[in-house]
Amino acid sequence: LGAALLALGALTSAHDLLADTPAENKAAARNLALQGVQLAEQGSCEEAIPLFMRAEALFHAPTILASLGECQVRLGRLVEGTETLRRVVREKLPPDAPDAFFDAQRRARALLEEHEPRIAQLTIDVEPAGVGPRLHIDGFPVSAAFIGAPRPTDPGAHLVEVFAEGHQATRAEIHLAEGARETLRLTLSPLPN
Repeated sequence: LGAALLALGALTSAHDLLADTPAENKAAARNLALQGVQLAEQGSCEEAIPLFMRAEALFHAPTILASLGECQVRLGRLVEGTETLRRVVREKLPPDAPDAFFDAQRRARALLEEHEPRIAQLTIDVEPAGVGPRLHIDGFPVSAAFIGAPRPTDPGAHLVEVFAEGHQATRAEIHLAEGARETLRLTLSPLPN
């Protein structure tokens, strides 16, 4: 992230990339991003992420997005972080874009190669089939389309809950190692009449 501190200075020299963005947005985005980089370098990615997100909302730059993705990965939010980094890598830059933007893409590509293999895959099987289950992971609703299909999941401890009308809710905790491929089988019991 130290290099990003200098790279964000490129926000003032990106020619066509900046043409349609008000100067106030660029200046504010640069200031927010620089504050975020300083916090990240001090080990405070939790505080840096909102600053990077606000900077990105004001002005899109690969340097900002790469710093955001790097912080997300540092905090163990591997799925979110690698998706952010993937956006940086896939972006088509014009030939006259600042070198800092191309550097951000190279950095994002290297981080993706390092951290993508760490993402776990969790498959949740629910019995009986056809009861219209609702799925929650760590307290948040998740699409039932993931039932029976591998779901990219951050390593660590997770609480899985399944609900279905006319059945008792069931829950289970699982700890996923980095890069693990796990299947969790949950059985719903009918409620007594």
